[in-house]
Amino acid sequence: MIGSAVVLVAMLVTAANLFTAARQDVADVAERAEAAVRDSLRIAAAAEAVHALEARRDSIAERLRLVLEMDAQRYIWPHLLDEIAGALPREAWLTRLARATSPAGGVWLQIEGRAQGGVALTRFRNRMEASPFMRDVRLINSERIERPLPGDAEELYNFVFEAEHETPDPELIELVSLADTAAW
Repeated sequence: MIGSAVVLVAMLVTAANLFTAARQDVADVAERAEAAVRDSLRIAAAAEAVHALEARRDSIAERLRLVLEMDAQRYIWPHLLDEIAGALPREAWLTRLARATSPAGGVWLQIEGRAQGGVALTRFRNRMEASPFMRDVRLINSERIERPLPGDAEELYNFVFEAEHETPDPELIELVSLADTAAW
């Protein structure tokens, strides 16, 4: 009977130890689960912040790309107009200058005007073709018109040229400070 009582007490002590150990394991698991949830929330917040920063970076990069694209085209027309004005001989004048459509997306221009004699037309075309800002200068139309005044010796021509803008070698472009030109 004493042996049975000792076995019974040993079983109760063992059951109590197992129960306490199981409770401790449950508490440890619950604590680890709670820590994992906190870590998951912290990581989710960090991931959300990273996604927000990436979206902001992409937005800024897109805006910067647009600004750089606009900036790259900022001086196209002043350069082209300057080159056309420099190429225009005294015997010719312009009646129309327009941007032409281009399937490739480049800047094309159409130049219309009048010239006294064929030599002025040739000189104008050659000068434009020599410009580092233009290429593929083509005479689209040239027609002789009646002499504007009876005593004029030269024939008068209507002409239409087309040309494409070309980005020149950066070494050919001379940059001048506005501070240097303020004195004129």
